[in-house]
Amino acid sequence: MKIFNIYWNHYQKQYFYSEDINTYTVEPCDKIKKNEPIKKFNRWLDKFILLQNEEIENDILLIIKKNFDNIENIHPNNIKNVLKLYKLNKYYKMIPSIYCHIIGFKFHINEELKLNIKKNFNIFINSIYVNTYINYYFFIKSVLLYYNEYILSSSIPCINSLDKNYEYIIMWNHIKNNLTI
Repeated sequence: MKIFNIYWNHYQKQYFYSEDINTYTVEPCDKIKKNEPIKKFNRWLDKFILLQNEEIENDILLIIKKNFDNIENIHPNNIKNVLKLYKLNKYYKMIPSIYCHIIGFKFHINEELKLNIKKNFNIFINSIYVNTYINYYFFIKSVLLYYNEYILSSSIPCINSLDKNYEYIIMWNHIKNNLTI
């Protein structure tokens, strides 16, 4: 019976076994699927776009408009606060559409822009930040700004944490250097 030594490889994050230190066979303990984050983002993006195309109830729009004296002062974060005040949490994901509807603009991401968003996310996943989580809303907002879609990007709520915003901005600047319009 052979005796094997078990070692932990810090770089590959897996165990391997060997009869001696010089020769070993690598046996990954779990396979990391590289395409899994990309598939997850693509599903999320498709759901996000579908949600923005849903019809908004007039009651919701009236509740939001009632809380603002001037429509120019409306911001997506303020809409979120109003929805929270009235305990209408199920409409959080529709904030971009609600905001655009109030200012008289239709939230629409065309197929070309959708493909560019997916392409940029692939660049992000394949960059040095592979194991880093990025907020999807921040990512979409940044990509829309990059492609000069100012009204669409302004309709997406901001992240409240300044530390997270700073981390995301640093990541986005690294990604942006690899992009071509």
